[in-house]
Amino acid sequence: MNDIAPLRSTPPSINHVKPAPLPEIRDIRLDNGMLLKICHRPDLELIAFNAITRGGYAEAQAPGIASLAATMRSEGTARNTSAQIAGMIDFSGSWIMSAAQGHYTTTGIYALARKAASVMPLMRDMVFHPAFPEKELEVAARRLASKIEIDTTTVGYQADKAIRELSFGTCHPLARTSSASDILGISRNDLVAFHSQFASPASTTLFAVGRFDSSLESIINNSFGQTECIADLAPLNIQPFDFDKGGTVKNIPVKDASQSALRISLPGLPRTHKDYLALRLAVMALGGYFGSRLSKNIREDKGLTYGISASLLGYNEGGIVQIATKCSADYVPAVMEETFKEITRLSECPLSPVELQCLKQAETVSLTDITDSPFSTLDFYQTIHTGGLSRIYFDERRAAVNSITSEHIALMASRYLDCSKAVAAIAG
Repeated sequence: MNDIAPLRSTPPSINHVKPAPLPEIRDIRLDNGMLLKICHRPDLELIAFNAITRGGYAEAQAPGIASLAATMRSEGTARNTSAQIAGMIDFSGSWIMSAAQGHYTTTGIYALARKAASVMPLMRDMVFHPAFPEKELEVAARRLASKIEIDTTTVGYQADKAIRELSFGTCHPLARTSSASDILGISRNDLVAFHSQFASPASTTLFAVGRFDSSLESIINNSFGQTECIADLAPLNIQPFDFDKGGTVKNIPVKDASQSALRISLPGLPRTHKDYLALRLAVMALGGYFGSRLSKNIREDKGLTYGISASLLGYNEGGIVQIATKCSADYVPAVMEETFKEITRLSECPLSPVELQCLKQAETVSLTDITDSPFSTLDFYQTIHTGGLSRIYFDERRAAVNSITSEHIALMASRYLDCSKAVAAIAG
């Protein structure tokens, strides 16, 4: 592994690298009460527009239903066929996407501002009036089933599936998966039932960034603001995690695998906890950027893997600390041993001044990236919405990185990163 260059240089001072404040977002109520959040950028010819509706993998009877329901939004509506939608999108030079997440489904479009009048009615129908045509559903289901068949042969997929079951609980809504045969068994009625339960203006929030003036706001209101608002909404299926017994290790054999995927998980904190942001920085010091301790030890010094990462994953249900890597099957025991050593060392050996500066530099760059692009800013605001976070979450992150000390990071590690509670999944 001689092609890996070690990170040894002292980072530049972060005193002059301060992220700009997060651009303001303006709230507008449409005629039917739907909330539109606009980040005005008069310099942009391109607009990004997203509709986020409640209801995702956790709320669907099976996760494959949520996935297909999202995909099928662009495959035909009450007014337009799949071919007509494709033609309208191509003619306007736009790009659309639709995807399900844990508790939400997002449908979005990138389009020229001057084309908004032609694409907004289409967007409305995709979100609220999809037709779920049988022929297109059959094609979409076969495509998704084929992808799942391929994914299940990979070590990464198998390790991720197993660690979710260990971290969330085997029967938790976010730990479920749909097999290829499950996907092929989903009917149009399944999609209609899921959609009718959640897709309503009352369960939808609109996000937009670009050059918005009163005429563009009127175009959005004339499309989305005139849809009937049904207030009787199904609740989100948020259930507490059922973390497995510490020390549990699940091995998943994968035929013909050339290497193994390793996932280690520890209980974390919910994003609303007072120590969440400090713990997030501690986990980042452990394995959240190129110069982290796991990377230096396991990747650079010992050459056991090409990459290893640690993240504090925040969910509506709570938080999970997860460490992920791939390596030779022969190296798995050593990687696990060194990982637990570094977790313990983080509390016993505080970061050096150089390490602390590297950490602050990495987080400052991450915050700068959020404000650098209007589209990344929009993504961040959507994360605030779906995560139920404070509107000043960005400022809270800035304050946390400015005030964090090596001693505080060591305290967070000793208080929350307990190796005896760790579980692991190994696929290979």
